Amino acid sequence: MSKRPARPKIVEGFDAETGLPTPQQTQQTIQATVAKSNKKTFTLQDATEPPNREPGLTAKGRAKFTTMLKPELRQRLERIAQNRQISVADVLETIITEYLTP
Repeated sequence: MSKRPARPKIVEGFDAETGLPTPQQTQQTIQATVAKSNKKTFTLQDATEPPNREPGLTAKGRAKFTTMLKPELRQRLERIAQNRQISVADVLETIITEYLTP
């Protein structure tokens, strides 16, 4: 005797043939999700103008500086940055500041 293929369970709100949710079930799920999340997507603060800054400077007040490094030095800088969860620019700035500060 051969085994009969298992029938999919019929659950309310799901199509018996495909097993996918019906459009009504999808709409109910969307409405429930929207009702639960009353968080606003944008706030009034998002509409305010950003503070003025010098042209060519980043938000942290840095100027662009490009350099070439040996690959092993760059990898070490990247490892430090990842371990401390900061950027490579932050690592370089800290190292240079500590070196140049008397």
